[in-house]
Amino acid sequence: MPVPETCHLCPAPGRLVFVPETRRPLAPEGETVRLTPFWRRRIADGDVRMTAPRCSSPAPIATPSPAPCADCEDA
Repeated sequence: MPVPETCHLCPAPGRLVFVPETRRPLAPEGETVRLTPFWRRRIADGDVRMTAPRCSSPAPIATPSPAPCADCEDA
């Protein structure tokens, strides 16, 4: 199974990991990053863990349109 080029990483509990490109801490809710040797080492060391991205708000539920009644179809 091929390894993805990007993944969503969260810092492990009690860990503070800095993003090398921005020099700021990895967000507690995680971020999608390109898997570089740096991130692969952080995963191997247990500093970060791969997670699924969290949605900021749930997706709206699609509601079907009501079927037109027989009387309305003639209009």
